Amino acid sequence: MSLEMNKIAAAGLTAGVVAMLSGFVADLLVHSERLEENAYPIEVASSEAPGEAAPVDTGPDPVLPLLASADAASGESLTRACQACHSFEKGGPTKVGPNLYGIVGAAVAHVEDYSYSDAFATKHEEGVEWTYSNLNLFLANPREWAPGTKMSYGGMKKVEDRADLIAYLRQNADEPAPLPSQEEVDAVKAEQTDAAAAEASGEAAAAEGSADANAQGEQAAGEPVDQQGPVQMIAAADPAEGEKVARKCAACHSFDQGGPNKVGPNLYNVVGGPVAHLEDYNYSSAFQELHEAGETWTYDQLWTYLQDPRGTVPGTKMSFAGLEKEDELAAVIAYLRQQSENPPPLEP
Repeated sequence: MSLEMNKIAAAGLTAGVVAMLSGFVADLLVHSERLEENAYPIEVASSEAPGEAAPVDTGPDPVLPLLASADAASGESLTRACQACHSFEKGGPTKVGPNLYGIVGAAVAHVEDYSYSDAFATKHEEGVEWTYSNLNLFLANPREWAPGTKMSYGGMKKVEDRADLIAYLRQNADEPAPLPSQEEVDAVKAEQTDAAAAEASGEAAAAEGSADANAQGEQAAGEPVDQQGPVQMIAAADPAEGEKVARKCAACHSFDQGGPNKVGPNLYNVVGGPVAHLEDYNYSSAFQELHEAGETWTYDQLWTYLQDPRGTVPGTKMSFAGLEKEDELAAVIAYLRQQSENPPPLEP
């Protein structure tokens, strides 16, 4: 019996040795090479959505092509929003801001008896002048053109309004500055054409990639979207930051209880209160109509108004153009909410 078992074990061992030697010999006789790439390439769809073309920032629309036909009388009416802080007639007084007679073509910060901000003082030292283009850039966005300016005005969005205002300022001078030459106007129009072409090209590239992006990058149907409305943003905002932002409004408003009316009304208790709620302030007819209609300063109403005062309440005497940044809006309203005896709850 043991002899038979030994024979079986020997046979198995012999078979294993033969198999091993066969593989070794095969490797010596046949040399395989690794392919550098697959014989049949497999295409895999990319999971990355195509990048959107960066928007072309061309800045505010230029006024040079509009000045020859601009309406100076309309520009004068636009200055009513500025008259609380500026005078425009020759020899006019310095107010919150400097007198603006003869400003077109003058050096920046040219009034000797006015204490300009460091931003304007620096531009004066650099020899910057109030050209039509510089006036246009400043009026469109004062804080962007002169970071650190003391001027609280948020800017004039419509290029036609800026052209009319500059036309009026041009008339307010002993010798009005010459209008732009046709060559200057043509050069600006050519720049506009080039910028429009570049923007159109960027939009076309973004649109071309959007079809693939829709299939790969869009949120699945039914998936919740993380969005915050004004009330949620106000609830999360820091009132201390809002107080800092509100300093730009302090020239026209007071915020404390019993504070005085200035160019604008005191804003204590404004949150949740009726529109035009102060009896000792002369509101515009636009606000008086809202008061008669029973409108109140809800969070949504404040949000909309502070974003675009003149668009929300046409006819308002408030010259401030509005707060563009939503975090600043939320913080200011959170601060105003603190300046109230009984503000409405912050509920979604």
